[in-house]
Amino acid sequence: MPVKTVKNDSYILIVEDDRGTSELEAQSLEPLGKEIRRAYTVEETLAALQRSLPELMLLDYSLPGTNAIELLEMIRKKGITLPPFLIVTGRGDEGVAVETMKAGAQDYVIKDSYFLKNLLPATSKALEKAEIVKELQLSKRSAEAERQKYEELFTFAPVPYLALDAEGHVFEGNLAWFKTFGYSAGDIEGRWAGDFLTEEYRTEFKRNFAAFVKKGSLEGLELSVLTKAGQIRKTVLSGRVVKDANNNFERAQCAFTDITERADAELELKTITRMYNLLARVNQVAVQEKTVKSLLQEICNAVVAAGGFRMAWAGTLDRDTEAIRPLCSAGAVHHYLDGIQVSVGDGTAGQGPGGTAARTGKITRVDDIGTDPRMAPWREKALERGYRSVTSIPLRSGRKVAFVLNFYSGAPGSFIKQELDLLKEIQNDTSLALENIETEEKRSRAQAALEQTSAYLARIMDANPVMLYTLKNDGKTFPCVWISGSARRILGYDTGEILTKGWFKANLHPQDQALVTAAREEMIRTGCSEADYRFKKKDGSYIWVKAQMSVPKNGGDISGSWTDITLLKESESRLQALLNALPDGLIVRRGYEIIFANKGALSLTGVKKSEDLLGRAAPDLLPSQLREDFIKSLKEIDMKEITTPPVAALLNRADGKTVEIEISGAPIVFGGERCGLVIFRPVPGKKQPGGAKPR
Repeated sequence: MPVKTVKNDSYILIVEDDRGTSELEAQSLEPLGKEIRRAYTVEETLAALQRSLPELMLLDYSLPGTNAIELLEMIRKKGITLPPFLIVTGRGDEGVAVETMKAGAQDYVIKDSYFLKNLLPATSKALEKAEIVKELQLSKRSAEAERQKYEELFTFAPVPYLALDAEGHVFEGNLAWFKTFGYSAGDIEGRWAGDFLTEEYRTEFKRNFAAFVKKGSLEGLELSVLTKAGQIRKTVLSGRVVKDANNNFERAQCAFTDITERADAELELKTITRMYNLLARVNQVAVQEKTVKSLLQEICNAVVAAGGFRMAWAGTLDRDTEAIRPLCSAGAVHHYLDGIQVSVGDGTAGQGPGGTAARTGKITRVDDIGTDPRMAPWREKALERGYRSVTSIPLRSGRKVAFVLNFYSGAPGSFIKQELDLLKEIQNDTSLALENIETEEKRSRAQAALEQTSAYLARIMDANPVMLYTLKNDGKTFPCVWISGSARRILGYDTGEILTKGWFKANLHPQDQALVTAAREEMIRTGCSEADYRFKKKDGSYIWVKAQMSVPKNGGDISGSWTDITLLKESESRLQALLNALPDGLIVRRGYEIIFANKGALSLTGVKKSEDLLGRAAPDLLPSQLREDFIKSLKEIDMKEITTPPVAALLNRADGKTVEIEISGAPIVFGGERCGLVIFRPVPGKKQPGGAKPR
């Protein structure tokens, strides 16, 4: 026996073993304003149904140890009245869909990324369908139970009814029919019911009506009815054959349930879902594709495959010619783009949706290619290929429109407002992807140029006779943290050896330790320093290096360079030896400062060691009255790099006496620098310094 249950039309039962999913489903259904109850197991489900029947049951296909089909069988075996139900499944294959619909499901919803968005409209649709079925069932029971009240029920039924004879001719209609479709009794009586349908449904009605009369019932036949005013109303035809006491055909009672608003809402939902799928695909493509052409090609593919459009193509703007040239396409192209002329200019070729979109930067649509004058240049080819409406989307790269994306539909006026809103999102997302691709291409080009420059600089540094390095500015030991590739060629050490702690101190010439310490102190004090010292190569030999170091003004690591000046030092030593061997007095000056004096100069000036002359100004060696002319001579040598002939002069000695000399000058390179050479030669026949006259 069926288990008695108390009917409760105001709640929905969610059967879902995952509590988190159940909570999300309940939240999604809150706009319905109905009480939500939940069951997490088979036992809880059966107990809930035995207490009261819900208006609708949301049933998860997969349940612990069983599935929805098996649970439905348990409910039937328990004798519980099966309420209307909606299947929720994560599998999404056609087998599950067919199986659940055969089991009596109102519909099914797939647990995908749009599950929660689709759940509310699907539930609303199922509730509405269940209500319609309930109304039909109540109507049938009432008609069978109280035949004597047929006329009253027929006449005042809220659902439009027609009573037809065996050939489908009308002999009666109810008030709801007249109100819904605008006809009067005189308009319909005696006429074939197919006359009130749109042309495409008349043959289908004729075929189904013959089967209806033979079978005795008809359910769920969708038909489009023409109102007297010429409008189209979408209906669902359900009916039954009424027989007389002798079981002969008496009439066919046909209920035309008006589902126009619901069908329009379903179409809108289907369209919006399709566009959301397209938007999701566009976003996926925008992440995956790395070139402009591949991005636009994949978007065209998605427009046809996911968006359901008949054809799509993308064009690129040629700013020089103002032409929009096809770049890629998908769908039923059929050579439509061969030789097509679309312009961004003001001419005829620029008045279509593509040219207008490119020129104005706004999405542009043509609802009916067959009648819109803007499509005149392309109308014939478009209609031959089944294109009835088109929308063009301008795509920006940076601030300018660079491409146009064109969608073609097989139906006129197919772009509803919500669809156009989603097209704007596709426009924004695609334009952003194009901008990202352009940015990435610029970055890649810059990176390639940087890598090329880095490689070039690395080769230069490896071949450079100067060795560069970086010291960590720890204020104490200053360890080396980087060194250029030329170090191995100059010193023979690997980078790893050079960066080893203690390497520098271990290979610095012992006699130059104090010099290096002084240079570091100078660097800390002034921010830069320079010093010449000797350093041991890996082969054990020593080289002379000129070390320069500097600290950035804002702090940070120390930059430095080593220049191999071994040959320069050797040349300088040979030059000093040569200069010392000459009998004349010779001094080398940097500007006016004396930086070298040979033995002849020491003898003439009467000093015992060169340190007594080094650092002094060369003009100070002459009496004050001769210094001005001497300074002019030195400047001329430095500026013109000329050699001056010997001139008579006096030389101050350390003992306070003067010596008559001939003095001349010449430019010289000394220690790698441009310097000046001053030559003192005693005047022949004059007494030597011992008999010199007082100053």
